[in-house]
Amino acid sequence: MKNKWSVALFLIFFAIALSAQQVGTISSAGGFFKNSSGSVSFTIGECFVGTFNSANLILSQGFQSELIITDVQEVKQLDFEITAFPNPVKGLITLKVENPKDLYYILYDLNGGNIEKKTIDNAESVISFENLAPSTYFIKVFQKSFEIKVIKIVKQ
Repeated sequence: MKNKWSVALFLIFFAIALSAQQVGTISSAGGFFKNSSGSVSFTIGECFVGTFNSANLILSQGFQSELIITDVQEVKQLDFEITAFPNPVKGLITLKVENPKDLYYILYDLNGGNIEKKTIDNAESVISFENLAPSTYFIKVFQKSFEIKVIKIVKQ
């Protein structure tokens, strides 16, 4: 009789220990993105219960979210103007910079693909959109390694 109670108690504790375990991830989709400022990974369609927080990790019910910030850059206040015109554009666009010291730009498509990277040497730079498909593009202007301006451009 003692053995039956021992076995029953063991099974009860075993069942409690199993039910206390987290439900694992069953993912149907997800992704991972990384740049110089940090990374984000996510999964969709999983079966996870609970929300757990730490300094650089947030895990939530229904979605696994991880945000790791590796480098926080100070936001620079510009003491000069950067403009792009005409916008929307059909062929050529002019990027006008009052102070072109240590500047360069990177032209990105809507998916984040790098199309062109050039140094800005003059107060006015001409960027050709003639061979690009009608879409939305982004010109990111950098001073040394700091992103100082993002300009949304619509190509007709």
